Amino acid sequence: MMKLQTPVECAPLKERLGYKNKYLFIGSCFAAEIGSMMKDLGFDVLLNPFGVLYNPASIYSSIKRLSSGTPFAEKDIITDNGRYTSFFHHSTFTRGNAEEFLANANASLERDSARFAAVDTCVVTLGTAWVFRHLERDIIVSNCHKIHPAQFRR
Repeated sequence: MMKLQTPVECAPLKERLGYKNKYLFIGSCFAAEIGSMMKDLGFDVLLNPFGVLYNPASIYSSIKRLSSGTPFAEKDIITDNGRYTSFFHHSTFTRGNAEEFLANANASLERDSARFAAVDTCVVTLGTAWVFRHLERDIIVSNCHKIHPAQFRR
């Protein structure tokens, strides 16, 4: 008989998690859903600071940015149909001009970097191991923003 599951045995935590903890939920839509539920229940949750992320490389890049607090710059901006965003952000960060995008992205980064420094529990959920590399910029992107697929390599 074929096994369709891999059983994983986990020992109980020595110290239970609770309301005193500060959580980061980062990754796929599962992180967004569970993190939102915990927020609604009154837990202190920092939830997907750059939007939903699916691959380990983008999650690593986001955690590294939160840790360093390195601001986003003009070079990080992409434009498509008169909208300004970056390959590091979800489309909810998109703005009508470069200045608005940078102001919003960097204000969020500053706020979330400070919260990240206080996090003691991190929940990471992965959606895929596949990454997309933007050919011209030679970077792995967190979001393709519906830009023509020919500009990326999987």
